[in-house]
Amino acid sequence: MGAWQIQSRGTLGGNIVTSSPAGDTLAPLLAYQARFVLGSVSGQREVAAEDFFTGPKENIMTQEELLTEVVIPAPRKRTLSRWQKVGKRKAMIISSLTMALLLELDDKDEITAARAAYGAVAPTPIRAGELEDYLTGRKLREVSAGKAGELAVQKISPITDIRGTVAYRRQVTRDITEQALLDLQQE
Repeated sequence: MGAWQIQSRGTLGGNIVTSSPAGDTLAPLLAYQARFVLGSVSGQREVAAEDFFTGPKENIMTQEELLTEVVIPAPRKRTLSRWQKVGKRKAMIISSLTMALLLELDDKDEITAARAAYGAVAPTPIRAGELEDYLTGRKLREVSAGKAGELAVQKISPITDIRGTVAYRRQVTRDITEQALLDLQQE
């Protein structure tokens, strides 16, 4: 992701501690239930990604702490996921929005766990709990992609800025959520 200059110099840790809601990696880190290890001379603590971000470009780190480790649990055997970044250009662009959708399935194709995360549509990267609740316990092929898109839109609170309007972000959130589910149903 990003231009080769960013790929060569930027880091996952930098994306996390910058804590921009538009950070490309933040929605997938939420969907994969990442944890961050913060260290200082006083010791270390581990924080769930979901609890780390507190506002636009704000997080729970103190001035004495450094991000020393990112822990991403291995996904279960029957895990399907989709990640999408939407921006105005193909390269060198800050996200208009990001979406990460992760579904864990049992051997009968029933969704046993669902995590849907979005970036650049709220003051912090967020999870869409109502959408996750709707998906969990249903067979993947029986899920209504349209209803899922509507539930995703209900969770977000976007702003209008140079990267997109509120209406644009709502429509694109709906569209990419629906398309991700349709793709996963085909998979």
